[in-house]
Amino acid sequence: MALNDWHDLNTDVAAGRNRPLTTGAIRPMHALFLGAALVLGGVSIPYFAPAIFGLSKGVSHLEFLLVAALATGYSFGLRGPLLGPALLGLCRAGNFVFGALVVAANSGLHIWPAVPLAATIYFALVFTVSSLGRYEDGEAAATPEQLAVIAPRLLRRQVGLLWSLPLALCALRYWQPTLTQNTTQSGTLLVACLAIGCSLAIHYSLPLLKLSKSTGWTPAKIEAVMGLCLSRFVPFAILSVVVTIYSWHGLLAAAGLHLLAKVGRRMMAFIPPS
Repeated sequence: MALNDWHDLNTDVAAGRNRPLTTGAIRPMHALFLGAALVLGGVSIPYFAPAIFGLSKGVSHLEFLLVAALATGYSFGLRGPLLGPALLGLCRAGNFVFGALVVAANSGLHIWPAVPLAATIYFALVFTVSSLGRYEDGEAAATPEQLAVIAPRLLRRQVGLLWSLPLALCALRYWQPTLTQNTTQSGTLLVACLAIGCSLAIHYSLPLLKLSKSTGWTPAKIEAVMGLCLSRFVPFAILSVVVTIYSWHGLLAAAGLHLLAKVGRRMMAFIPPS
């Protein structure tokens, strides 16, 4: 984000955006050095301390390096109607895969068949949200009539992707029974996890579905709803836990994440995100 603001400084000044660099609260050179230090520090952590992650140096370091390279490329202007959202989607999906690798390495859970499937759906979700965000800050232009078609369509796609995650992982469980052999569990627990996963998918997607039926779409309205769209990324992780782990531990972890997500949304009223 520091590198992104440094690269976009002139554009942000011309657009009158109120950000630390545009107001002079932070010097551009300081932001550049900070961004570079954070990227280098991030890719160095797994290289010098692979034991923390339970992974080999090669896998963990290359994973971090790839995600960092994609994020840095986006920050330095590798954008466009498809390239920009694709890079953001790959970064998010890469982080998701890395987390799954850590879990698999340290827990013995046989979750790998579910990882590429969930990561692919996550990529599509981030791609769709990012495509909508392009109309918020002027990267993509459209008339009100065009936005009236584009915005609801992209919101409905987000709904479909949230619903597809538990359904796809349920189907995978059927074709990959080893996913349910990680812990001793009853059929009742399996049904409960699947039912909770599907119920949460509906719960998280209903606000988006309701929003897709509204009218009067403008860049300002898209800016107002982007927070809701971005907040669906955390529910995605919760759904992944519920419909993959199939245990009381998974349900407890999902409940904790759900509570933290609610607290985070409440805090946004007092500490607005940039």
